[in-house]
Amino acid sequence: MGKAKHPGSTPAGRSAGLRPRVSDVPAGPGRQGRVGFLLILAAAIGIQLIDINRPFIDRHDWATAHQSQLARNHLRYGLTVTKTRCMYTKFVENRPDARRIYPDHPPLLPLVLTLSMAVFGVSEIAVRSVAGAFTVASIGLTMSLARGLFGRSVSLLAGLALLPMPILVYFGHIPSHETVALPFALLALRGYFGWLLPEQFQRRPGRDAALFVVGTVLMILTSWVGMLFAGVIWARFAFRVVTRKRKGSAGAWCLVTLPAGIATLVTVTHVLWSLEWNLEHLYGLFAYRTGINQSEILFTAGSWLVCQGTWLWRDYTAVGVVLAGLGLLLAIHGRLRRSGEPSGRLLRYAVPLVIPGLLWVLVFRNGSFVHEYWWLHATPFAAMLIALALSFLSRVMRRLGRAAPALTVVVLLAAMAGEAAARYGYFRRWPAADVFPYEPCQYVRAHTPPAAWVLGNRVLWSKRDYYEGPQQILLPSVAWYLDRFYVRAVTPEEIAALTDHAPYYLFMPSEQDRALGEYLRRTFTLEAEWPDVYVFDLTCHHDPRPPDERSPGNLFFDPPAPPDNIP
Repeated sequence: MGKAKHPGSTPAGRSAGLRPRVSDVPAGPGRQGRVGFLLILAAAIGIQLIDINRPFIDRHDWATAHQSQLARNHLRYGLTVTKTRCMYTKFVENRPDARRIYPDHPPLLPLVLTLSMAVFGVSEIAVRSVAGAFTVASIGLTMSLARGLFGRSVSLLAGLALLPMPILVYFGHIPSHETVALPFALLALRGYFGWLLPEQFQRRPGRDAALFVVGTVLMILTSWVGMLFAGVIWARFAFRVVTRKRKGSAGAWCLVTLPAGIATLVTVTHVLWSLEWNLEHLYGLFAYRTGINQSEILFTAGSWLVCQGTWLWRDYTAVGVVLAGLGLLLAIHGRLRRSGEPSGRLLRYAVPLVIPGLLWVLVFRNGSFVHEYWWLHATPFAAMLIALALSFLSRVMRRLGRAAPALTVVVLLAAMAGEAAARYGYFRRWPAADVFPYEPCQYVRAHTPPAAWVLGNRVLWSKRDYYEGPQQILLPSVAWYLDRFYVRAVTPEEIAALTDHAPYYLFMPSEQDRALGEYLRRTFTLEAEWPDVYVFDLTCHHDPRPPDERSPGNLFFDPPAPPDNIP
C-alpha cells in the first residue's frame, strides 16, 4: 500500500475498483461541448429570471417566506443577537421576550439569504435570485459530473433534460434547504469522483479533493440530507476497499471521514444549542419527520405511494418519467452485458448519485408526504437516465435520415416543456386552504409603524410543539408581508379593548362572520378593499370610555382574553 495522494494512481485505487479501462475514459469536452454547456446555462439563467420578483404566493412558497423571515431577522437584529440561530418573532419590536428560535434545520440557508438581502435589499428579488443561482449551479454541476463519468453526449442531453423539468422550473425559485443543498452535494460528488478517477476528470486530484471537502462541509451545514450524502459516500468507499481486501491509505480515509464528521458535529451542536441542549426534542424532530411514532403518521402506505407517484409524474412530466424508465432499463441491460458504453457505466456510479435522495424521501416519510420538492435530490440521476434514453432513441432514428435523431430529441424535449407550461396554473397557485391576503398585508405594513398591532377575523397561524412548549406561529407569508403583531378579535368588546394598539382591521368575509362584518361597516371607516379582503381604519372610532378603562395595560406580557387567540 503506497502513500500517494489519491487512490486513482495507486494500487489502492485499483483495489477500490474505480480505475477505469482506457476504453471507458470519456473524451474531453471539446469546443462544441463547451459551447453547448454555456448555451444550456444561459437558457437556465433565462428560465430562472422569469417571475424572479413574483410575490411569495405560489405552491410551497410558504417555505420561501419562512426562510426569508429568518434571514430578515438576522439582518434586523444582527448576528450578535441571533448568534446564527434561526429566529422568528411574535412581535416586530426588538424585544428579547418577543423572539423565538426555530431549531429544526442547520443554519446556513438563512445566512446565505441574509447576505443577499444585505447586498440587494429586503425584497423578493434578493430571495429568489439566491434560489435561482443555486438551481443554475445544480444544472451546471450535473453536466460536469456527467461529462466526466459518461462523456459529452450524455452531459449535454442531461442538461437539456433538466431545463424543462417543472421541479426545477418552478421549485427552482424556492430557497428551500433542498434547492441550496443540492449543488453543494453535486460539488462534493464532482470532487469525489474527480479525486478517485483522475483520468476521467482532467487529472487534477488535488483540486478535486478540495472540491469534495468544500462541498461536503457546505451541504451538511445546509441540510440534514447532507449527512446522508456523506454517509453513503463513506460507505461506498469503505465497501470497495473491504471487498478488494486492501487497506485504504490514511489520507484517503481522512478525506472521506474528517470533513463530514466535523461538519456533522458542528451542525448537531448548533441545533442542540438552539434547543437549549434538549435531546428529547431533537429526537422528536426525527420522529415527527419519519413517522416512526404511530400517532404522528400523516398517511397510509397506499396514500403515500399514490402521493409520491403523482408528484413524480407531475414534477418530472409524464414524458420525462417514461424516458427515465427507458433509461433505467438500458442501464440495467448495459450493466448485465458489462458494456463500456455510458449505459453500462451508469449503475456503477449510481449509489452516491441517487441513494441519498431516495433515502431522504423513504426514511423521512412524513416530510416527503408534505414537501413535494424533496425529489430534487434524485433529479440529476433522473436527468442522466433521460439522457441515456434520448441517446438510444436518436441512434434508432438514424435509419430514417440524418435529421431524424436531432428531430427526435427536440420533439421529446418540447413535449416535456409543453407539459411544464401546461401546469403553470398548478404551480403558480396557492392551495385554497392557505390563501392569505398578501396585498392588504403590504398595504397595512406601509401605513403603520413597526410596533403597531393588526386585528383580523381569521386564524392566520399554525401550532407547533417545541422544547419551550406549544407555540403559535404566524403563517410565514403573513409574517413576511404583514410584518406586524396580528391578533384575532371577533367581538365588539375584543376590538374595543385593542383599538389603542391596532389602527387597522383585516376582515375576510365568511358566512359565520356576517354579523361582525356589519358591525365593522357601521362603526369604522372602510379604507381599502380587495375582492376578498376589507381593510377598516379603527382610528376613526370614538369610544366614550375613559382611557384608563379601555387600555388593557401592557399587552406584550398580559394579553387580553381570550389568550389562545394571540399568535
